[in-house]
Amino acid sequence: MKKLCFKIFVLILSTNICFGKILNVPSEYETIQSAINASATGDTILVDEGTYYENIRFYGKSIVVASKFILDHDPNHITKTIINSSKATNSDSASCVMFYGEDANAILQGFTLTEGRGTKFNLSDLTTTSKYNGRITVEGGGIFFNKSSATVKNNLIINNEAAAISGYRYNGGGGISSFCGNPSIYNNVIMNNRANSANGTWGYASGLVFNESYGVGRNNIIYHNITTNVG
Repeated sequence: MKKLCFKIFVLILSTNICFGKILNVPSEYETIQSAINASATGDTILVDEGTYYENIRFYGKSIVVASKFILDHDPNHITKTIINSSKATNSDSASCVMFYGEDANAILQGFTLTEGRGTKFNLSDLTTTSKYNGRITVEGGGIFFNKSSATVKNNLIINNEAAAISGYRYNGGGGISSFCGNPSIYNNVIMNNRANSANGTWGYASGLVFNESYGVGRNNIIYHNITTNVG
């Protein structure tokens, strides 16, 4: 009886993180992005185990996107709920997850993010300096924050790349990159990500980078990320 009561308590605690609807993937929405598109402030996107070949965007929404790790804190949900971005149709938007302008109530929790290749960012958009105007970078193979204060926690961010693209000056943040934001990044494993120079680009910061950003990173394991720079 005590065990049953505990499970009920965990369920109530977890599902009340937001006070809106719960949108279930894939039973109600086939893709994570379609559920995000249908969501409103305060909703939770609850994603079942499986591999989702997507590049998702929060579109400024204060929502929770989570695997079933949010219900029982079983780490097996993290390794079995995968956003794989190897099939991106647009090389300019090939990060696994992209944030634009969200507050801290936009939360990503409990996924494996893999095979992302980064998002194009025009440095003329920087709010703090104009010295890089006209240059373009590819950022955030796993996650890209643009003027966002979103929260990312309890994820495995592995085997992503800020891919070098000919004609773009830089490529960085193979795992995570933030520009002009204030994100919170907790309890993640950021591993085996890359930012390699090629095609005349300058690779940097293979694991995690805050560019013109504030933010908090705590209790993350950042391991065996690789940067090559040939000048």
